[in-house]
Amino acid sequence: IISRVALAQTEELIKTHKTFIVDGGGSTKAERMHLKKLAEKNGYGVLAVWAQVDEPTARQRSLKRSKRKKDDVYNRSISEDQFEKDKKRFTPPAANEQYVVISGKHVHAAQAKVVLKKLVTPREEAKPAVPQRQDISRPNRRNLKIR
Repeated sequence: IISRVALAQTEELIKTHKTFIVDGGGSTKAERMHLKKLAEKNGYGVLAVWAQVDEPTARQRSLKRSKRKKDDVYNRSISEDQFEKDKKRFTPPAANEQYVVISGKHVHAAQAKVVLKKLVTPREEAKPAVPQRQDISRPNRRNLKIR
């Protein structure tokens, strides 16, 4: 049910023609490819941000959520079995996917810069080259070597 609702929300967001972030899902290549096809069909680009963290930290965060922590208010703890199923189901991004890896253990301004740079790079590459104006008041120089 949750994935269907999330997909419906994504389809509605696409209609706005505004930039948006999908936080969650995309654990498998098939899920990421489905989202990519939907996005590209509607003129969007996709960048996956992989927040990489070691397994003990991921396990501890998933199994023991705290309702007192601001970030955990809407997240529920999962069982050990569910953690193992999710771990087996996960497929890391492949070389042919657009993605960037950041630390899931620490939040740093430098990581945000890496993501923003990756988002901006395709736009810069897509810009047409602006022809350089030549100064016609000076004659062209020739590179001469005197020996």
